[in-house]
Amino acid sequence: MVEHSRGLPVTRRALEPLLAIVVVGFAGLYFLEVPVLLPALGSLLFELLILLLPGLLAASVLLGVGSHAWRLVSTYFGDTERTKPGDTAITHLLFSVALGVVAANTLWWVVGSVYVMYIARVGGIPPSIVALFVGAVLAVVVLCRVAFVRLFPAGPLEWFRGR
Repeated sequence: MVEHSRGLPVTRRALEPLLAIVVVGFAGLYFLEVPVLLPALGSLLFELLILLLPGLLAASVLLGVGSHAWRLVSTYFGDTERTKPGDTAITHLLFSVALGVVAANTLWWVVGSVYVMYIARVGGIPPSIVALFVGAVLAVVVLCRVAFVRLFPAGPLEWFRGR
């Protein structure tokens, strides 16, 4: 009998910081105008990455914010099995609201950029630059949240009470 080794499951929470680092790095390379970047990737792939990376990050963040909201609502109706430590901490709630707003804005710019660039064929400055910039802001907020949650898993008030 052949046994298959099971690798570690890759979760959305584990991929978000990695994707955030890639978005920040890609935005940094784009805004610093690294001359090697565009010819190496090709024009179509470059435009696809400008929209795909922030779009995937925004969709993942919105999924996480939605699941956080679902856990809070289900707790209100009596189902306490789904809650995680720190779900009701004010800092985690504020991070969820901030991430939800920035992620929705990023996804809005990504979808709008796809429409303007490929469907409406409007000239001028491509809106994908704004989508990449807003995606970089989202990535920085995601990285701040990851650092904050690792420092204070149950919220900072619980950490101060334990001291």
